[in-house]
Amino acid sequence: GISALALATERELGTFDQLLVTPANYIEIIIAKSVPSLLLGPLLALFMVAVAIFGFKIPFTGSFPAMLFSIYVHVFACVGIGLTISAMCDTQQQAIMGMFTLMVPMMLMSGFSSPVENMPKFMQILAEAIPNKHVLLILQGTFLKGQTFVQILPQLIPLIIIGFVSMTVATIIVRSKLR
Repeated sequence: GISALALATERELGTFDQLLVTPANYIEIIIAKSVPSLLLGPLLALFMVAVAIFGFKIPFTGSFPAMLFSIYVHVFACVGIGLTISAMCDTQQQAIMGMFTLMVPMMLMSGFSSPVENMPKFMQILAEAIPNKHVLLILQGTFLKGQTFVQILPQLIPLIIIGFVSMTVATIIVRSKLR
């Protein structure tokens, strides 16, 4: 969510134009806009994991380092999607509407509310591009099935791909707007 407002807010306030006169290149701008979310997102996720383990007494039986790495990759993918939306929008309101327009269907199709297997085939295919689908399966696997890094790899690889593709798209859009 935070990353979706990063560039749109700059553009709306007119400070995006000031980025044009700085020595920072487009990759440095993307990195600078990503860092807050990449630091806060995993901390919030770890807080929720701690609540699940200690508050709700859900047993954790898998690999903690594998789960932690997966959380970071998931946040990376989500930040990439947020920055892509932000890079396409000119105002904060557009970015907020873009996030709601994309995030509500993504949550519904992630398997959070109903199993992906019960969805029509075309929705199952679309769900493969949703980071939450993969991280939910990883969390279920590490918490309840005792899965290791090797066992979660089939869900981790799509997360990595989504992250790099979305960050690349955001970078390309920002580069085109800086010219």
